[in-house]
Amino acid sequence: MKERQDRELERLRRTIAFAKEHLAGEQRFVKLTARLEAIEARCVALQAAQRAAKQLRSTERHDLRSLRGELRERHMKPIAAAGRRLMRFVAGAERAFTVPPKGAPLRQLLAAADGMLKYVTRHARTFTSSGFAKDFAARLHAATRAVRERSSNMGTGLQRGTRATAGLKRELARATDIVTVIGVLLGEGLQRGDTLGEMWRQTSRVVKRQGRPRARRQPAGPPVPDAADDLA
Repeated sequence: MKERQDRELERLRRTIAFAKEHLAGEQRFVKLTARLEAIEARCVALQAAQRAAKQLRSTERHDLRSLRGELRERHMKPIAAAGRRLMRFVAGAERAFTVPPKGAPLRQLLAAADGMLKYVTRHARTFTSSGFAKDFAARLHAATRAVRERSSNMGTGLQRGTRATAGLKRELARATDIVTVIGVLLGEGLQRGDTLGEMWRQTSRVVKRQGRPRARRQPAGPPVPDAADDLA
């Protein structure tokens, strides 16, 4: 999609340059050119919005990974390691102090953190008397909340990027309509072999995708009989 939009935007710019050089003497073309220039400016702004949205998506993913790692490594794992020893004879301790694998789904990590928090809140004195800070449970709660809030706010970058892409598509469609109108207004000046006509045809077309074409999947042929079948 992006490559197609880039090629359409390049066609838009070629058309503006052509119109300014060859069609500037007629008011109708001047107005159409001004509309194309306005569309180009909006397309540039929308492309900038696309880039900003992409950067935001990257930042969101990085922040969530960082917060997940902090919750798991700095809070859950130390509490779990100590809890399995301090409370090994208490019912439910083994389950409460199980930390999901590093690549576990987010909902599994949050569920384990919630369960651990409930358990250590009831038995906080056992941990603090063994050297844990008095606010260790509060820190676990804050880390869990930070991950949950970051995950719930994920998607802002994706939404902004989707809106920018849709807006760019609409603007380029408007540009295509104007290019078509210019071609119609040029009319009989676009005869085959005419210099201006050939220049316009080169200007107004969207350049084809560069590079080698994608290989087409060949349909499966009939099954090859097994040699053993021929001998049967």
